[in-house]
Amino acid sequence: MHKMTNDNIHSEAVRRLRIGGLIHQGKTAEQSEIVRLIEARCAASNINLGHDIVYNDHPHELVYHEVFGQLGAIYLRVADAKRSLRYLTAALAGNYRSLPISQWVEGLGVDGDKYMSWPIFKTVARVILLPGSNLYKKHTNKKLIMEALDTGAYIKPHPLLNPVHFDELREEFGNRVLNPKESGFAHVKNADVVYTTGDSELGLYALLLGKKVKTIANNNFQGGFGPLFSQVINAPDPTQALTRILSDPISGIFFPTESLKEDIDRFFDRFIASDAEIN
Repeated sequence: MHKMTNDNIHSEAVRRLRIGGLIHQGKTAEQSEIVRLIEARCAASNINLGHDIVYNDHPHELVYHEVFGQLGAIYLRVADAKRSLRYLTAALAGNYRSLPISQWVEGLGVDGDKYMSWPIFKTVARVILLPGSNLYKKHTNKKLIMEALDTGAYIKPHPLLNPVHFDELREEFGNRVLNPKESGFAHVKNADVVYTTGDSELGLYALLLGKKVKTIANNNFQGGFGPLFSQVINAPDPTQALTRILSDPISGIFFPTESLKEDIDRFFDRFIASDAEIN
């Protein structure tokens, strides 16, 4: 397996895009290579592949999301919640290999953010992670947010939250709303309790860092990472459960290890075989 360090996880080939005054880290070279292998397998088997979109009830299609950017990972999932959960259940029950994922995350600096962000202006013990403008009302439960605020939590808006929505939040909750451009990863590392939906990669970081993670999601966990949260949030040890899932590539989470091609082939062999059973 390649050595994971802060020095070599970021490749000089990282594509950085300016979005709304922020710099999006883009895919790392490692992530681009994983996607290339996934696209090749999809093309060979005529499988539709989506990117970073949220839709359901398409059990014969796949969607991928960049995840854990500094660790160079990709999450490939079935575009069907029930079928996707079966893969995660198999990974949780398996014992494929052992990867020190939580230790990797512990060693990261503030660069766990998908966007190059500002330093934080204050440390908060409880932080609410909101998704972007297209999802933050649809995927959140206002009652759960209010309950979190009653415990002293602060709202961390998504970095790309529409300014109109940010103004609405500030008007309703005042200084309990943090600046969207502050580092969400730094807030997660400093917090004791993190509130999240199924849209938040930072919520996964929180689990791996051993934080107490609570839901503010509406109607269970929706969003691209929803199946992962649904599988582990109520486990006796959510951090251990998520680490075990991430350690088995049948889950669809691929890291740039020496067994990468074998890992991807293993996932696709299962997907194609079970696809035939569904048909």
